[in-house]
This record gives sequence, C-alpha cells and structure tokens, in this order.
Amino acid sequence: MKHYMEETVAKWLAAGEPVLLEGPPGTGKTTIAINLAKEAGKKLCIIPGNNQATVNSLLGFRAIDGGYVSAQFREAVEHGHYFLWDEINAMDPNVVLVTNMIENGKMSFPDKVVDVHTDFRMLATCNPISMATGRRPLDASTLDRYHKVIIEADPNIEEYMSHSPEVMEMVRVARKVLENNATTIELTPRDIRRLSKAVEHGIEEHPLKAVVFKDDEHLYNEYLGTIEREKEEIERRAEENRKAMAGQADAQSFEEAWEKIQEGK
Repeated sequence: MKHYMEETVAKWLAAGEPVLLEGPPGTGKTTIAINLAKEAGKKLCIIPGNNQATVNSLLGFRAIDGGYVSAQFREAVEHGHYFLWDEINAMDPNVVLVTNMIENGKMSFPDKVVDVHTDFRMLATCNPISMATGRRPLDASTLDRYHKVIIEADPNIEEYMSHSPEVMEMVRVARKVLENNATTIELTPRDIRRLSKAVEHGIEEHPLKAVVFKDDEHLYNEYLGTIEREKEEIERRAEENRKAMAGQADAQSFEEAWEKIQEGK
C-alpha cells in the first residue's frame, strides 16, 4: 500500500532533486524510500543515522596496503543506485557535510573524484527536532540542498493497519484526549499496529492503556469518560467505518485494498 505522499516524492526525485522526508515516528518515511527504489528497479543503499557513522564509513578509505576499500555511498554515486540517510539528524553534521559537493555532478573519494551517475538519487529522513531526543538541527547549507516533504500519518493506511472500525474509534478518541491535554505523548501508526494486535489476540485487559497511556492514570480516565459521553456517536461512526471497510475485505493484497480505498474517496 502506498503512502499518499509517495507520488509527490517520486516526482521530485525524477526531477533530480534530493528529498528530505520529515515527519513523526512511524509515518512511513523509510518505507516510502524503499518503495520508490523498488518501483524504479534500483538498489537502495542505506546508512542509518547514529553517532558511530564516520566519513570513512561514508566515503570508503585507504587500507594499510594502499588499496581503496569502498562503501555504500560510493557504490550508489558511481553506479546510479538510490541512497538513503535514515534519520539524518541523528548523525554527526560534519559527516553529512561531506556530501554537499555532490550537486556539482562530482564527488571526491579517497582514491579519486567520481562523476555522479545520472540515475543516482538521494533521500534522507528525519523526525522533527521537537519530537526526538539526541537529534540536532541540520545546518542551513545542508538543508538548502534538499527539497523537504512533510510526511504525516496516512489515515487510509492507519485504517488498514487497525483491522477494525472499533480500534480506529479508540485511536480517534485517544488522540482527542492527548490533543486536549497538550501532552507530549504521540499515538503513532506503530502504536495502532500494536493496539490492533493487542485487541485481536487478547494480550492486554486494557489495550489502549497498555499501548498509549501507560502509567498516566489521569489521561486514561479522561479517555474512559470521553468514551462514555460519546458512546452513541462512537457506535455510529464505527458502523459507518465497518460498511466502508467491507468493500475492502475481498482484497488479496495491499495494492488491491489501496485501489478500493481510493475508489471510495
């Protein structure tokens, strides 16, 4: 199933622009990059963002015998693969800066300067600085080299992941409570997946409390109160969603389900 922003990202890449996908955890940023590389028939080279990534791990290095030891980034640049910085703002900014010369059509490596392959495409992902610990702002020079695309949760994909209208109503009310209390707790698509599994397999007596509210008894009690006050509206919405999802029940794949979702828009 495709994220609704995937086509936009694909167009920017086709135009030869590096793309920075920024959004909350679990919204499908990395999946978008994987899907686009697959659709283009290209290998995807990934460097996960962390403080251990070095210039040598990016560009390769000279071995003790004088020979050059290559790296994923070099292979992508030279052979026209897709390249992804996954969580770019978790890396040492000085490592990222090394790639800034690439927009000139050339890239310097320890053994030689390489012409950038015409099929080479570069993407990066990051969580908003305000939402992630251990992240740091990217410098203006690096940001200027990427077209930033904001990636929010796709409600159609979330609905598909939930497997039931009842779970989606639980999510809707929970998000309403979190928003009303200006809390830093985020209910992500990954939470929806876990919540759905907890409900389906009877893992928790109070699945939403276990997955989302955890130790915050006050917020959970407010959630329960909201459920009770809006009981009739919740049941009505769940029934409407159940009818809408019935048309997707016969889909044999994510792709077929996505087509049915699109037809119902």
